[in-house]
Amino acid sequence: MRRRPRAGAAAPAVPPEKRVRLGNPELDRLWNLSEDNASALREKRDAAPAAEAYLQNVVDDMDPEAQIEEAYKSKNDKTYVWKALRLIAKADMGAFQRLGAEDMETVVPAMLGVEPPGRPTETDGAEPEGDGEGGPAAMETGGEDASK
Repeated sequence: MRRRPRAGAAAPAVPPEKRVRLGNPELDRLWNLSEDNASALREKRDAAPAAEAYLQNVVDDMDPEAQIEEAYKSKNDKTYVWKALRLIAKADMGAFQRLGAEDMETVVPAMLGVEPPGRPTETDGAEPEGDGEGGPAAMETGGEDASK
């Protein structure tokens, strides 16, 4: 009696006369996936993602408009952090070393060259220095207006 192939299983690329039997059906299937096993190694089936694309989640989680609670951020997922650390070490060893002293939310935007979301920039309506009562000009004159 012949066994039916599993549903979704690819048919072996090796002709029946060249198949190798290793004694275990799963090993037989793996060994016989291609006629030349070296060419099977060159295929990019499950290549690692690019560090920039994978680490974008950290930057997206930092956005206050996303309203992601601290406990649910990617930086708190152990599996995500492990993969991120491996990708960071491969892409930028300096950034990997900074992770020992700094938070991932500090290092990743700098590594990717993006401005961290949610932090005010100088054009976000920040009051320019020197205007108002407590600015540097008031300090120089002892708190009094210099024009008097």
